[in-house]
Amino acid sequence: LPREGFGLKEAWERLKGFLRGRVAFHLLPLRGWGEWVVGFAALLEAHRLGLVRLHQEEPFGPLWVEAEGALEERLA
Repeated sequence: LPREGFGLKEAWERLKGFLRGRVAFHLLPLRGWGEWVVGFAALLEAHRLGLVRLHQEEPFGPLWVEAEGALEERLA
């Protein structure tokens, strides 16, 4: 298989510009299964670092992503 050129850093750079308010994960600008997986991993890492909040109201429901205050201020 060819090496994937879309890693966590690239995913985070693409995603952070879309984190204004509360956004559903499925609406983020990711194309194809590979980008969805890497994008999800990038958001999990951002959550671990306290940059975003992830919330899912019910099993199999939409995953909501929201920038934490410090990130929101830096993006403004």
